[in-house]
Amino acid sequence: MMGNQDLKALEFQVQNDLLKINIPLSPWVINPSEPSEMANTDFLDVAIIGGGMAGMAASFALMKEGISNNKIFDENPQNLEGPWIKYARMNSLRSDKRFLGPSLGIPSLTFASWYEALYGKESWEKLIYCPTKLWQDYLGWFRRVLKLPIENKMTLVKLNPSANLLELTFHQEGHPVTVYARKVILATGREGSGGFDTPLYLKKIPKRFYAHTGEVIDPQFFYHKRIAIIGAGSSAFDAAGVALENGAESVEMLVRRSAISQINKFSRFSYPGLENGFYLLSDEMRCLFFAAALKEGAVDPSKAAVERIKDFENFHIHYNTHIEHMVDNENTLLLHTNKKTLEVDFIIMATGYDIDLTKRAELDGIRDAILLWENHVPKELLQEFPKFRYFPYLGNHFEFLEATPGTAPFLKNIHCFNYGASLSHGLLSGDIPGLSVGATRLAKGIAADFFLSESLLYLEKIKEWQTPDFNSLDYLSLNKKLE
Repeated sequence: MMGNQDLKALEFQVQNDLLKINIPLSPWVINPSEPSEMANTDFLDVAIIGGGMAGMAASFALMKEGISNNKIFDENPQNLEGPWIKYARMNSLRSDKRFLGPSLGIPSLTFASWYEALYGKESWEKLIYCPTKLWQDYLGWFRRVLKLPIENKMTLVKLNPSANLLELTFHQEGHPVTVYARKVILATGREGSGGFDTPLYLKKIPKRFYAHTGEVIDPQFFYHKRIAIIGAGSSAFDAAGVALENGAESVEMLVRRSAISQINKFSRFSYPGLENGFYLLSDEMRCLFFAAALKEGAVDPSKAAVERIKDFENFHIHYNTHIEHMVDNENTLLLHTNKKTLEVDFIIMATGYDIDLTKRAELDGIRDAILLWENHVPKELLQEFPKFRYFPYLGNHFEFLEATPGTAPFLKNIHCFNYGASLSHGLLSGDIPGLSVGATRLAKGIAADFFLSESLLYLEKIKEWQTPDFNSLDYLSLNKKLE
């Protein structure tokens, strides 16, 4: 490890780099006059829900555009934002170490610069993939060096329009807190437009018997347990690795398909042409791209994830197997499959995430007004991929659109910067490779809309501008009258 002096030098360079590109900009956003019922109400220009990687990238992108009156709200304690040390169970990321992440193209803010400052260039050259816990450390540094405004332990429970603002109701350690903002960014991750995809056969099973891979599970819990894992994607193998390494008696992986996917077609979504052009495609083409990527099923496990479990003799994988029903056997579960019956102590659902705005209670008051993809998906694709219909159909800058034009104009001020944006914009709202592109598009759209929505006020500012660049009386040649 190099030492704190190198990191301090990097932090000095960050501040210099930002000054050279005029960050922070002078404030320019004009706040419109409020209706009488909102007089003397303090409000943010932008409230960002979610303090993980996407929320921080969004806040920094707004800072670059001179929109400083924003704040991030996250439901977790500080340093526990995002999945990285809670339920991301892989030992290392599968993204290329050189991807920009939240840095927005500022070299001194990249993971590469931070890593080299701490561990040296030689260590960087040897590094293949970033260790997961190290990525969390980098994000913590990113937050600190940019002084990002994050308020923790704030859980959003309600979002509704109020006059020409948005009213956000939070629970902060059991107490209600109300915040007003002109715009809201929902940077709420994989489950931000839905929740866990839970199979029907688990609906009547007590929760003590199962957890989703998106939930926190103490690794020590697995000791001497018989574990069943439903699914065979990347999160399934990561969970299997943690369970086996922590003394599970057995791990049974149940797979509906006849083989494990070995190809991640979504990795081909990460190049400038697609990142910058995907949202400009026709609706049919965007659906075709996603359908082509999903043909292989779940995102495949990385080679490292497979290597992690390959030598455990108590790991078994069951192909062409699906659960028909389950029986609560008091202290264990009986899993009746189409092949055999298994008795297990606990189930891990590696079943992915649902897209279903009805599962987002904070959107109850506005959900029905939001336009979805259901009438924009070709019928033949809708039969094969029925979940496409539930994605929110977003505008060019991640904003919600109205299901019925003219009935909910406030929706343009709510920006969906989570997994629900994928069908509209590609993988720009949470995946490391495209995050800088997505956050930049988001912030530039918000800046443009602030200007357009109050363009008459900005016009008046130009008319009122009377600050001279010089005094003509100081120049004789300008005052000399010709005969």
